[in-house]
Amino acid sequence: MFSRIVLILLLAAVAQARGATETERALVKGTVILNGEGGPGVANVQITDSAHTGGPWATGSDGGFTLDYPNRAPGERVRLGMIKEGYVVVNWVQLDLALPKDPNVYPLQIHHLQGGRSRGNGAAFLPTQRRSSR
Repeated sequence: MFSRIVLILLLAAVAQARGATETERALVKGTVILNGEGGPGVANVQITDSAHTGGPWATGSDGGFTLDYPNRAPGERVRLGMIKEGYVVVNWVQLDLALPKDPNVYPLQIHHLQGGRSRGNGAAFLPTQRRSSR
């Protein structure tokens, strides 16, 4: 009887230790769109991870993408790169992000501007908020 209890406790400890060493999987979902909110999706945008911990990936015909990080946990930071000839990322600041716990809650939305040559070209098209003079 005593040996059975010890065996059960050992099996439980091994199972718990095994679960603690497994890394959670993280996903990033989103869409690359043209010229701001409401624009059409941009297909075949190449997506890379600067640390080479995932990818490379590409957007689908509707501009959508799902990035799978099988060895990274939610909360870890990644920096994405988006490449498509003749386009520039307007909201490039959002490419440096923490991996979300739930990729469906706030999907990433990347805005591309056609004909841009650098980050500076797209920056003028970022929406700004005016401060009231109260």
